[in-house]
Amino acid sequence: MPRRTNTKDKEPTPPSRAQDQPAADSPEPIEVVHLEFGEFPQVNRLNPRFVPRRERLKLTLDVHPPGDPALAAPPALIEPLSSLLPGLHRHRCGENGRISETTLRRARKGEPAGEQSADVAHLLEHIIIDFQHEIAAMKICSGVTCGYERPRNRYDVFIESPGQRVSRLCITMACELMNGLLKGQHPDPLYVRIVRLARRIYRNGSAPIAAGHGDGDSQTAAALRVLRELNFVEEMDASINFSRVPLYCLIEDNGNLKS
Repeated sequence: MPRRTNTKDKEPTPPSRAQDQPAADSPEPIEVVHLEFGEFPQVNRLNPRFVPRRERLKLTLDVHPPGDPALAAPPALIEPLSSLLPGLHRHRCGENGRISETTLRRARKGEPAGEQSADVAHLLEHIIIDFQHEIAAMKICSGVTCGYERPRNRYDVFIESPGQRVSRLCITMACELMNGLLKGQHPDPLYVRIVRLARRIYRNGSAPIAAGHGDGDSQTAAALRVLRELNFVEEMDASINFSRVPLYCLIEDNGNLKS
C-alpha cells in the first residue's frame, strides 16, 4: 500500500530480500535524496520536447539494485507496470522510441549493475509522468534522467510539473510502486484507485465522498486515506451540509483549500 516518502534523511525500511546484514542497514531499492522545483534551464538541451519556462521538478535518487538481478531487468519491471498502467505503452522516449525499446536496447559496457540502476531511474521517470498526466490531464509532459559520475548509482530526474502538490503525490506513489516491484511484490491495484480519486478532486477542486461513512466501498476509503495522509486533500468544515456527505477539497500549493 502506498505510504509517505520523506525527501529528507530517514531510517530506511529494510527490503524483504535483505541478507547477511542487520535490517537497519538495508536501504530501499530507490531512496529519495532531494526534491526541488524550478525551471532548470541547464537541461533544456537534453530534451527538445521540454516546454520553455514551464516549472519542473528535480528529483535526486540513489538506486540500489536488488540482490536478485532479474528483479531489476527491464522485462521484469515493464510487464507488471504495463498491466497496471497501460498508458506506458504510449510513452515516447529518446528518438521517438517506445520505453520498452529504449531500456532493452541501451547498454553500458562492463557495468551491468550500473545499467540496471539507470533503467530503474528511467522507468521511475515514466511512472511519475504517467501519474501526473492521469491526474492533471497534461497535454504534454516531458522529462530526462541524468546519471552522476560519482556516485554511480545517483540520478537526477527532471520532469515538467503541473503543480507541486500533484508532483509530490506522484513521486511518492511511483517510488513506492517501484520499490515494491524491486522487492518481488505484485503491483497493488489500489494505485489506480488513488489516481482516479485524485483526478476527480483535482479537476473539480472538490468532491463529495461518502467513503468511511457507511455507503462507500473499502477501496475508495483506502484511496482517500492515502490522499489525506499525503496532504493532497482535506475535508471542508461546512457549517451546513444537508447531504451529510463529507466534501473533500484539493490543497493548493500555497496551503489553501481550493474553492
